[in-house]
Amino acid sequence: MKKIGTWAFVILVALYLIGAIFGGDESSSSENSENEKSEEVLVKKYSDLPIKQDLSYFVSPQNIAGQIILRTDKSPLSNYEKGQEFGSDRNIREEKLQNFLNINKYRVNAVATAEINSKGFSEFEIDDFEKKLKEEFAKSIQPIRDNYKNVNKHIRIVNLNIPVKYSKESKAVASIKITDITSLQKLNYSKPMLLSDFIKEELNNEYISQYIITSKDKYNFEAVVNYNDSSYSGGFEVKGDAQLLNEIGKVNKGNDTITELTLHVWDSRTASSKSHVTKFVITSFKLKSIDKRFVSNYYVNKIVTAQSFSDEYLIEDNDLLMFIKEDD
Repeated sequence: MKKIGTWAFVILVALYLIGAIFGGDESSSSENSENEKSEEVLVKKYSDLPIKQDLSYFVSPQNIAGQIILRTDKSPLSNYEKGQEFGSDRNIREEKLQNFLNINKYRVNAVATAEINSKGFSEFEIDDFEKKLKEEFAKSIQPIRDNYKNVNKHIRIVNLNIPVKYSKESKAVASIKITDITSLQKLNYSKPMLLSDFIKEELNNEYISQYIITSKDKYNFEAVVNYNDSSYSGGFEVKGDAQLLNEIGKVNKGNDTITELTLHVWDSRTASSKSHVTKFVITSFKLKSIDKRFVSNYYVNKIVTAQSFSDEYLIEDNDLLMFIKEDD
């Protein structure tokens, strides 16, 4: 009887171990499958980016405000700010947003600023009026942050004919410079608006809007390709195999055209007392003379709004994959 009990115990242990081993594999396999599936969602091709004709789609109050909010949410904290944040309940980034997004009984500041007509309220009513304004303002701001996550921040523009000049700088480095900036600037877009109208459209809030005083002057909101920036002063710096660079030169003899650009929204901020500019950087381009894609070295496999950027490009195949880090 004792032997039977011992054997039964051994069999049960064996069955448990077998189940644990095979069950563990199944669980591990399922987990790996889920991870792979998750990564697949994040992998995209430059050639699969949504196609736009120009940058006009981005010049909307909601998109401009969304970019401001996103960059502030993701902006790195200075050492001073980290010191303030450490060991306390302060949210420094949220405090930064208050510079762009705040309201009181006299004005509303939502990227742009407009005055509020509160003359109809007595000194006994004004506090409740301000409280109501702030409540409605908070409700209007949150959807901007949420909706901006679905906006196309990385786009592709095709069928271009932008003239460039190709020249060797060294054995394995060449520069490609746009010779007619006008062709590139045609992609830019500007929209003059009254600040009061901008805020009404941005917030889409009837309660606040009915108290906003119509602005006197128009303000210019722009979306531009950032090629005029000083970092592009020498054009695109292309690095690659010396033989491939020479082959390109033999085909185009130093003269070529850009047929395609991919652009990523980069920064959005007040440029002057009369304008607000949203900048797009060139993440890749294609030339007419060669079936290759020239990809920004800082954007290969790691597209993310807050990362750094330069004019250095690598020669890659057209089916290059990139990993998109989605907005948090």
